[in-house]
Amino acid sequence: MPDQYKVPQNLDVEDKIIGPFTLKQFGFLVGGVLLIYVLYTILMPMFGLMVVMIVDAPVAVLTIAIVFVKINERPFLTFLAFLLGFVKNPKTMKWQKASKLKDFGTMVKASSEEKEKQKEMAKLARSGVVRSRLNELALTLDTKGWNAESNETEGRVASPGVVQSALRENVKADTNLTELPLD
Repeated sequence: MPDQYKVPQNLDVEDKIIGPFTLKQFGFLVGGVLLIYVLYTILMPMFGLMVVMIVDAPVAVLTIAIVFVKINERPFLTFLAFLLGFVKNPKTMKWQKASKLKDFGTMVKASSEEKEKQKEMAKLARSGVVRSRLNELALTLDTKGWNAESNETEGRVASPGVVQSALRENVKADTNLTELPLD
């Protein structure tokens, strides 16, 4: 019996470190609370409670959204990054012809290399190498890898019926199937 291994699942789920929060969520929560506290201590003596609440409210809402809100099973921070990218990038694209110009020496060298490759392929095609290789590939595809010349059954996973039917199709008519090894 082969060894059995457990396959890890749900790799995208982060571990809960501190209570119901992941480490990232807890960091954003602590950072938001500290920012609210710093703004409170700085602005309270100068402007009063009303201004402090107006300034701290967006920070609190953004902190709560980053920690708790998920949109389409993605964290709010990812959604916010995509939103900012959408707002920043243009909505219409215009085709512009590439302005890169190859220098003439590089173009001549590349075209001469391509011509040499084409000449080699033409020589191979005339000598029949390409046609025989294509025939060999077609035979392999048609027989699903069970080639009459090789009869390689070692290492294949198949039932004996599949092996016999594959061999029957590929072996010449004068060969007796009982003489062929099936293992």
